[in-house]
Amino acid sequence: TIRSDIRAPGLKSVADHQNYGDEVPAGALLYPSRFIDSGISGKDFLEARSKEEIAEIFTAAGENIDEDHIAAIFSQAATLDPKGRVSIESFRRTLNGS
Repeated sequence: TIRSDIRAPGLKSVADHQNYGDEVPAGALLYPSRFIDSGISGKDFLEARSKEEIAEIFTAAGENIDEDHIAAIFSQAATLDPKGRVSIESFRRTLNGS
């Protein structure tokens, strides 16, 4: 979690040893995600996205899914979140589970 008791400076210095709670854990440094070289973090997979954006991402990844099936999977994935938000991860899990 990000600490709220100590404000992080606008520009961090390598000489600043204060932990502000926003550093990645050691495990992420030792075993980074396979997508990190492309500039994609794990948080990117959990970000809420529109149906159109998810369809574009999965199509670009080589998935051949028709629009009706995308809409059905998106609606089903939306039920996993209390606010109806859908991420790449929730869409992928729903797609693989169907």
